[in-house]
Amino acid sequence: MENKFFRHFILNNKSKSELFTSPKPGRGSKMAIPEREPHRHAEKLLRELDECTKEFESINEIQKAQGKISPDGIILEFASKPNFDLDLEKFDKSGMKLLNVRQREFPVPGGKDFVTFATVRIPLEKIETFEKKVEAFKNEKTFAKPDKKATPKNQQLVAPIEKISLAKLKSFWTETKDFPPENVQISWEAWLRCEEPPEAQDAILERFSIEAKTLGVRVSDAPFRLPENIVVLIYGSAQQLSKSTILMDCLTELRIPSTPVSFFREMPSYEQKEWIDEAMQRISWPKQQANRICLLDSGVNRNHPLLEKALADHDLHSCNPSWGIADSINRPHGTEMAGLAFFGDLAEVLASSASVRIPYRLESVKILPDFGKNPEKLYGSITKESVARVESQEPFAKRLFAMAVTSTESTDKGRPTLWSSAIDAISSGAMEEDKPRRLFFYQLW
Repeated sequence: MENKFFRHFILNNKSKSELFTSPKPGRGSKMAIPEREPHRHAEKLLRELDECTKEFESINEIQKAQGKISPDGIILEFASKPNFDLDLEKFDKSGMKLLNVRQREFPVPGGKDFVTFATVRIPLEKIETFEKKVEAFKNEKTFAKPDKKATPKNQQLVAPIEKISLAKLKSFWTETKDFPPENVQISWEAWLRCEEPPEAQDAILERFSIEAKTLGVRVSDAPFRLPENIVVLIYGSAQQLSKSTILMDCLTELRIPSTPVSFFREMPSYEQKEWIDEAMQRISWPKQQANRICLLDSGVNRNHPLLEKALADHDLHSCNPSWGIADSINRPHGTEMAGLAFFGDLAEVLASSASVRIPYRLESVKILPDFGKNPEKLYGSITKESVARVESQEPFAKRLFAMAVTSTESTDKGRPTLWSSAIDAISSGAMEEDKPRRLFFYQLW
């Protein structure tokens, strides 16, 4: 073959130099602080703080009347003045606990405003300490250096605060997606705060679980422990979760579940059943005339509730009737493939609250014996026989064939084999009178 050489593409004059600006202040630099009239601003914040305290006490009186123990801390949401940062480090001192931080953007004429929100837990006995910091901002001055202008005390903490409000459930939502509708039952990742010693962590988890179940919220029995949080999967509506300050007192964040398969696999069987029953109510099952995915594998057991509507008894076949149609006892594989083909990532289906519409059915042909193996030279005829069996049962159904079974004995270094040639012939229909074409998906090693 003739060698050909081509010149490289060279892109000239396509870049320009710009001065670098760090997104964060460097060491020793100061955060921007908005100009405030100290007396007026402090009075506004103290008034909002007083309103929050009264609202908190009012809610707790109702909970006390129900025989519940009130939280020993109040959770507040601090919003920054647009396009200014809160001094977050100062919200994690003096007994205060910074639970989470979010930044939201709001459209304004000519652009966007950015507001920082901090959700902070303050023990009830430390409320007065925070009030004194605001009072000091109103009444006291401080000098950074003798030759510098005096500034209000605690200015870096108080001045950027635009509004103080009692935390609501949305104050714990740290996702960028919109907060879920109030009345929709969904799965949540509840991130609970950790306290020292470890016994206190167990107490928070127990208090959260008891209160959630009282509100009708389902709580997983398999919490995941991190150094600073306990993460537990729950199922309920925002309306349910919003009813209790006791429940919110345990939270640091609420997130969309990123649920690993092990979370469900390691659940007790009774809890797995609850999740399955809930998911089945959201699934729109395929009709009999729907398109088909035909699995050529080790057979399928359809007695699992998530599979029994995916395929009927007459959709189960075997290329050798003596093998039966059930999945292999000693090396099951086809049933797992059926679940994967039908649902994809089942963990996402279980953890979601969305409706699930599945537009296709399954078929199964058992092409592997429970014991031993097929002679390699027979796989071509076995595949042909399998296709004929399903097509004779449902000759007018539209289907694709999926086969995650391969031979590792002879790869022939990429050259066509008898088996691959048989699949080519079946797919093209070249050897048949009406030349029906078929779609095959199969695994290659």
